Amino acid sequence: MKVIVHYALGVAICAALTHLAIQYMGASAVVVVVLWGALLAKPILGLLLWLYHVCADAPLKPFQGRYYAFNQVQVRVVEANDALWVVDEDILPIVGLSVSEIARRQAKACDYFYDKREKLWLYSESYLQTLLQKSQHAESVKLRLWLQRTVYIPYQNKQKIR
Repeated sequence: MKVIVHYALGVAICAALTHLAIQYMGASAVVVVVLWGALLAKPILGLLLWLYHVCADAPLKPFQGRYYAFNQVQVRVVEANDALWVVDEDILPIVGLSVSEIARRQAKACDYFYDKREKLWLYSESYLQTLLQKSQHAESVKLRLWLQRTVYIPYQNKQKIR
């Protein structure tokens, strides 16, 4: 609010000076343009900088805080019900498993659910850890450690700060 009042006052002063300059100096009142430039330069540059950041960040907005990559494979993470859920289609192929309706029905509802908003099937942290511990695939241990260090622990630390 203080900034708006400051600029409104500046515009009023510049308008008054412009009127006086034109009235008394006529065509040579171009000097007043310098006052307008000094008054408006900072907000215009600030607006352009803000617009640049908005345009630069816009394409990444849907992925912000949700996109991870394990060995250059996308792993999407969704926050729901104050917990992190990992997309099954991203995790299962890494450990050599296929996504199937049978596997989805075998899991409990609290460990595996369909997010209607995202239109994705998601694993809970505990179920995914159990699944990876049971897996004999060479990447399962690496993936489990990677999930802990890159996804779950930073999320837990962020929750503690909130």
